[in-house]
Amino acid sequence: MQLDINGRPLKVVLESISTLFDVVGIMDSS
Repeated sequence: MQLDINGRPLKVVLESISTLFDVVGIMDSS
């Protein structure tokens, strides 16, 4: 079973979300 969001593999989406949260965390702490 493969989930696609806007034609992207779920793995790519999860990696993008992880990166986004990392950036938000950096902005939050500063």
